[in-house]
Amino acid sequence: DGRRRHGLALEAPSDTGQSPAPSASGEPAAEAAYTLKGTKPCPDSRFECITLAVPRDHFTPGGPTWDVTFAIQRAAKTRIGTFVTITGGPGSSGIASADGYTDAYSTDVTDAYDIVFIDQRGIGLSGPIACPDATAAYYTDPTRPWGDDVAAYGAVAKGFVDDCLAESKVDPADLP
Repeated sequence: DGRRRHGLALEAPSDTGQSPAPSASGEPAAEAAYTLKGTKPCPDSRFECITLAVPRDHFTPGGPTWDVTFAIQRAAKTRIGTFVTITGGPGSSGIASADGYTDAYSTDVTDAYDIVFIDQRGIGLSGPIACPDATAAYYTDPTRPWGDDVAAYGAVAKGFVDDCLAESKVDPADLP
């Protein structure tokens, strides 16, 4: 139906859409554009993938952009709304799990709601951050701390971030 929800039209926009960017005070500021990059079937999925170029910094419209991809499965019957699932985690794709999650949903949900999954910025189809070697090392490290040792866990997490940024060749200044 083309209506906007929180600044993002879930229907594929024609070419460019506008979404308000908050100012430093949190108030709406000048309009910040997003651009439709493409719409195509998601890999190995019944979902449709939509990629938008969005500002890296919403406080600086017109600056560099990131491509962000979300997946949508239209309601099987009369649509009454949109059900957005934010899943995935550090290094894992929400879109890659969309079909599996949706298969477990009641038909009361899939019949009446467009289902949306997203690959958060830097993950899966919403590149550019990819660090499979650092991720594998992190998850297979037998010395990784567990429990209440917050300082040790923080040090290991910082090491993972540093290793990931080095592997992916991402400038830390590009991070939020």
